[in-house]
Formats: sequence, structure tokens, C-alpha cells
Amino acid sequence: MSEILSLKCDVLVVGAGPAGAVCAAKLAKKKFEVICIDKSSCPGEAHTPKIDIVESKGIEKLVKEFNLDFLSKTNKSVWCSPNNKFTFVSSVKDIFFLRGTSKNSLDNSLFLAMKNNGVDVWFNSKPVDLNLKNGVVSSVVINKKGKKIIVEPKIIVAATGNDSFFSQKLNVTEFNPVSIVGFGSLMKNLSLENNSTYIFFDEFYAPGGYFFVGRVSDKIGIAMVVANKSRLKKPLKDYFYEFIEKNSELYSIFLNAEPINFNSGERTISMISKRVSGNVVFCGDAARTMSPVFAYGVNPAMNSSYFLAQSIIKNGLNLPALTEYNKELKKFLGNEKQRHLFRGIYDKLTNQDFDFLVDSANYLNSKQHLDDLIDFNKYKSRNLVFALLRKPHISITLTLKAAAKIFLPFY
Repeated sequence: MSEILSLKCDVLVVGAGPAGAVCAAKLAKKKFEVICIDKSSCPGEAHTPKIDIVESKGIEKLVKEFNLDFLSKTNKSVWCSPNNKFTFVSSVKDIFFLRGTSKNSLDNSLFLAMKNNGVDVWFNSKPVDLNLKNGVVSSVVINKKGKKIIVEPKIIVAATGNDSFFSQKLNVTEFNPVSIVGFGSLMKNLSLENNSTYIFFDEFYAPGGYFFVGRVSDKIGIAMVVANKSRLKKPLKDYFYEFIEKNSELYSIFLNAEPINFNSGERTISMISKRVSGNVVFCGDAARTMSPVFAYGVNPAMNSSYFLAQSIIKNGLNLPALTEYNKELKKFLGNEKQRHLFRGIYDKLTNQDFDFLVDSANYLNSKQHLDDLIDFNKYKSRNLVFALLRKPHISITLTLKAAAKIFLPFY
């Protein structure tokens, strides 16, 4: 019987996606001894080729620091309800990242960032057991290509997305889970200007979600419908095609378009009871950082892992580092209960509500740039009041829906 290999390291990162890779690369750059494991066989294997459109806040510095590949950037988006349209030119850019196994994908760029900074990366590897003493994980048993290896890390970073290995072992509970699903395709010849995105809202064709289209060039773009899984009455693929057929603007965008490859996915939006358990810390989707309303995940995943790496660099391999990370992440995410409350309200919106909201966005932007909504000290609240009073019968209905969700959570 062969002896089981045993290794020690400063940090064991489980998951080589955007969250795990950023944390691992940053720590290794500062000379921490880091092992990063992933159950996939190569970078990006978990993703069918697709494009992620990621808000640039906090990300541009990572692109520069780790020399990450991206396709293009844009600051223009068009929001469409069934009867209204709002064109928004923001001061904050969105970055188009290619996902998958291609050499110019975000996944491969992050893998190279890890390797170039000295991370020991293991693919075809996953945790199968752990040794817990006094609330601290002293060792993790890894199955690496069929062989068991015992790793003794000082800190464990769980960047495993929706995988439940560590949450089950450490009794981390999940609250109010909502499954968000997506179906779409990389496309060519979309009838849009380069570096632009469109977002369509419709209660019938994207229930609890939206349809988004983005074009990088005539050779590549992305189209996807996103929805709340619990509200679907038929396969999501059918919603995708019906939305294109029934919406005249979408139809014109797709008139000469050709699919390159189709992709689909599912993510869980929820809250968890804790993000730190002893020397184990959760980040990215495993920490449930994803936006509850729009299900954007890459930006908070990469930002959360960078916060974690910076805290460890500053404080060392100890509990205070994890505690500081937890505080910084809470500041970044804001009021989580309120964020998830908005998810429930969003699920109740009708097409009349969407028309009103897009119309109000037009009105508000004509009075003061919508970017200023983020800065409450600059924003003039009277403009919001005037926007709501323009159509009181709808704004009152929206207010009642919000109140019902707060006081009658099963509404």
C-alpha cells in the first residue's frame, strides 16, 4: 500500500475561477506559498465559450496588474421595456471578457497570472475530506487525478461557486435561495453598433429576469435570456426564441445574426450564515456575493477575492485578516437584506412597471446624470419625487408591491 503524500502551504485555494485565481495570484505575488486546486481538467473548462459583460469598478486595476485579456470596453447601454427605451452613457465602463478555454479568455489569463506569480496549480483535483480540530481545519484530503494528497494549510479559501463541500462540512446554512438560469449564444453579425449593449425587460418572455445583447464586432457578440427558474412554464430555450420573435427591436437586431455556439447555466442567489469559519474563508459566488437582482457575478467575485488577499497581506495568516476581509466585503455589498428584498420586488414587476421605470430613468437622466444616483450627497432627491409624481397611479402600485414584500414576505 503506497504512502499518502503530505504537503504544507500558507494558503490552499479551492477553485480556480475568477475569485480563486485573483486571490491566489495576488498572494503568490507577495511570496505566500499558495496551492490552488480545481476539479476541471484545464482553465475555463467549466464554461462553454461565452462573453461576460463586467462592470469595470475595481476590475480595471486587476486587468492591468495581472495583464488580463479582454475583448473591448463600452460605456453605452440601451434599456428597453415593451414600450419605452432609455439610452444610458455612463462614466463607468463595462468590460467584455471572453470565457472558456480559448487562449485569450479571462480564464486562461487568470491561470497564466497564477503560474507567472508562482502558484502551484492542480487541475483534476478536489477536496474529499478534512480534519477539523477546535473549529480549525488542520488538513484537507485532496483527490488529485485519482491519488490522495494531504494538504496542511494555514488558511483555506473556498472559491467553489455553488459547490457545497465546505459549507456542509462546516455547517454553513443558506437562506432564501433563488435559482437564476440563463440560455443564449455567442453570435456574429448582430445588427448593433460595435461595443454596445441592449437590455430588454418583459414579464412574459424573461420572467424575473431580462434579455441582453452585446456586440464587440461583426465577428462576435453575445445574446442571452436570464430568468427566475421557479417562474418558468416551459424550457428557457423557448423563451429565448419567442422573445426574439415577439419583440420587433430584438427581431431587427437578429435579422442577419448567426449563432456560433449555445450556452446555458444556473446560479443560486441567496445569503449564507457566515463567510468565515475558523481558518476557512468563502469568497466569490461561494460567499454569495452575486447581485440578487441582475445575477452579475464576476465583478463581486474578483473584488471580494482581492479584498481577501489584501487583508492577508496586511495582517498575516491569522483570524484578524479574515475578520477584516469580512468587514470590507460587507461594506462593498451594502445592506444584503435590502438587496435580496429588491429581488423579491423585481419578481413582481409587470410590463407596465417596466415601462414606468424606463420612462422615469429618461426623466431623471434629463435632470441629473444617473451616475449621480450612486453618490447620494450629490443627488437631488426632489428629482426622484417629481419622477414618481408624474404617474402616481403606477408609482403607488410599485410602492404597495414593495410594502407587501416587506410585511408579507410570502406575497
